[in-house]
Amino acid sequence: MNSAPQSQTQSQTQATDAPARKPDPLAEFQAVVGTIRDSSHRYLAAAGDTMRARLRQALVRALVVLVAGLVLFVVVVVAAILVLVGAAQGLAAGLKLPVWAGLLIVGGGIVLLAVIGARAGIAFVEKRTVEQARERIAQRAAARRSA
Repeated sequence: MNSAPQSQTQSQTQATDAPARKPDPLAEFQAVVGTIRDSSHRYLAAAGDTMRARLRQALVRALVVLVAGLVLFVVVVVAAILVLVGAAQGLAAGLKLPVWAGLLIVGGGIVLLAVIGARAGIAFVEKRTVEQARERIAQRAAARRSA
């Protein structure tokens, strides 16, 4: 019977012997850091989604511009073909020739213009290349003289 009161006093002395627990000073800091980390993850995820959306939108706009450019090119080519066919038929009717002869004359004229344009373009490029080479040679010679 003596043991029951003794156990009560032992538990009371153990309770008074144990120091009072103070709150962890880093707990609040860790909670704030955790909140900042979660917020930054959400912010970065949202920023990434925004960047992907902008990139996707730019890609869609570029494709729309490309398709519009191709459609415009096709319209211009078809219009040019119709004009040339009309000119060929008018030429054939005016000269009282068969339609194929008018088409042949107009087609030959287009080929002749293309050849003349290509020759002029090639001559321009060759002249420009020679001028650039002469300028480089003159610059190198001037650099050698000054050195």
